[in-house]
Amino acid sequence: MYSLVIYDDRESLTVGEQTVTVPLFYAVSSAISFLQRLEQPWKTDPEDGAELCVFESSLVDSKPAATCRHQPEEHQLQREGDTNWASTGSENSIVLEPTPTSGQILMGWVFGEADGANFTITIDYQGADQPYQMPPELARNRTDKPFFHSDAELTSLLTAVENWLVPQAAEFRPHIFLRPIDRFKADSVQIPDDPDIHRRLAAIQAEYGFEAVDGEFYPLWLKTYREATFHYRTAAAGTQMMLTSDGRGHKQPGLLYRSESFLALAWIEILWALDHHTFAQQCKTCGSVFRLQGPYRRSSYQCSPTCRRLHRLERMGGREQQRAYNRERKRQSRARQRQQQD
Repeated sequence: MYSLVIYDDRESLTVGEQTVTVPLFYAVSSAISFLQRLEQPWKTDPEDGAELCVFESSLVDSKPAATCRHQPEEHQLQREGDTNWASTGSENSIVLEPTPTSGQILMGWVFGEADGANFTITIDYQGADQPYQMPPELARNRTDKPFFHSDAELTSLLTAVENWLVPQAAEFRPHIFLRPIDRFKADSVQIPDDPDIHRRLAAIQAEYGFEAVDGEFYPLWLKTYREATFHYRTAAAGTQMMLTSDGRGHKQPGLLYRSESFLALAWIEILWALDHHTFAQQCKTCGSVFRLQGPYRRSSYQCSPTCRRLHRLERMGGREQQRAYNRERKRQSRARQRQQQD
C-alpha cells in the first residue's frame, strides 16, 4: 500500500509503514524512469541505481521466485543472450527459459536512498497495477505486441506532462500563459457531460473505418488512450481529508491519497497539478519531472544546480573546453585590472 500527501513544495510518501519526504512529482519521475528501463527488463545493468526484478514462472520445483541483481547465486539472471537461466547449485541443473513475456515480469524496483531511507516500489501488471484496457472493438490488434501496455503507459505519462503541464503562451496574448487545466480542456477528447472517454473515437472509427483511424485520426486514438489511462489510474486511488501544516505551522485542509498501485500516485500528481494550476517540466539533463517556476521562456530547463552545471558543461563541449574558457576569462579579467591600474 502506498500513501501520498502533496504540499506546495514537497510530498510525504508512505511505502508500507515507512514514510519519506520527497520532491514534488517524485512518483511521476520515478514511474517514467522505471518504465524507460523496460525495453529489455530481464537484463540488469550493474551501473543502475535501481534493481529490476524478474518473475520466473518455471524455476526448479515449479516454484515462482522473484530474482534481482543481488539475489543468491542459484537465482541469478543471465546478462548476455536471450534466455534466462537458474542454477540449483548442482552440476548440469540449469533450467533454460525463453525470453520472458510481460505476463512473467514482476516489475519491482529497489530504490536507492531517499530522505535517509531505502524502500522498494513494485509495479506489478499481474496485480494491483493492471494496465488500462481499451475496449476490444477499439483496440483491435494494436495492443498485442509484447510490453505494449508498459510502453503505452510511458508514452501517456510523458505526453501528459508535455501537453498539460508545460507552460504555453496564449495564441492572441503571448504574454499570458495558459493554465494547466486550460491546456487539459483544449487537449481533451471527452464530449461535455458525457463520462464515456471513448465516445468520440468510437464514432470516428465507425464512420471512417479502422484503417482511417490508424492513418489520419491516429492522434485521436493516442489522446483517447492517454486520457482514459488518466481516469482509470486516478480512480484507483482513495482519498481522505486530513489537516496539514505549512512551513509556519498553520493548519490547512489537505488530501491523503492511498493506492495499491504506485502508477496511480503518478497520475494523482498530475491531477493535483491540474487542480492547483502548477506548471511542470521534464529536466533536459536527468529526465526527472519538477515544478517549474518563472520565467517560462527559457531555451532549456534543468531541475537542480547540478543538472544546470552538467548542461553548461555539455554545451561548452566538455570539461577541457570549460577549463580553457575559464582560463581565458581569468586572463581577460587580469588584463582589465592592469588597464584600470595604469
